[in-house]
Amino acid sequence: MTARNGKEEGLPPAPQAGGKKSTTRDLAFAGIITAFTVLVLVLESIIPTGRAGFLVLSSFLLCAVYLESGMKWLMAAYAASTLLALLLVADKIGLLPFVLLFGIYPVLKNLVEQIRSIWLEWALKLAGFNILLLAGYAVFRPLLPAALTGSAYVIPAIAVFELGFILYDLVFTQWIHFYLERIAPRIRRKPR
Repeated sequence: MTARNGKEEGLPPAPQAGGKKSTTRDLAFAGIITAFTVLVLVLESIIPTGRAGFLVLSSFLLCAVYLESGMKWLMAAYAASTLLALLLVADKIGLLPFVLLFGIYPVLKNLVEQIRSIWLEWALKLAGFNILLLAGYAVFRPLLPAALTGSAYVIPAIAVFELGFILYDLVFTQWIHFYLERIAPRIRRKPR
């Protein structure tokens, strides 16, 4: 990610574990975000337009868990969101983008951006995305319209998906900055 001063930086380090009060706060925060994430996934399955927007929102919500409570709580929120969504959402196939990419992307973004080499970061991000994209294509190819499975359309479709992924990652970085500057201070404010 690029900070305002132009220096490259990854996700900020996870908060350090505190005492019992911190654990209770982390559990409550992760639970609330998990509930909102599941709600977003339910909406994604019943509202016919804006599915990609709901998936992006779900990953932004889970990222807030990392920023407030750390990797352990992010993984717990991701697992809980996935399990609850699988129980509550009728369209199980529609959940695959969340399970395979959007839900786990905050974890992957954090790990990859610790490398601190912008070229290697992007190479790893695009390689990972292409592996998931090709795996999804192989699995769902029989369900796709013939126009998308013809050899003339596969390469342009991959390029469009890659551009969409790059845009998603850039917007994700801006979301993190917005969250840290505008939302986190309000959440972290001590009660009077």
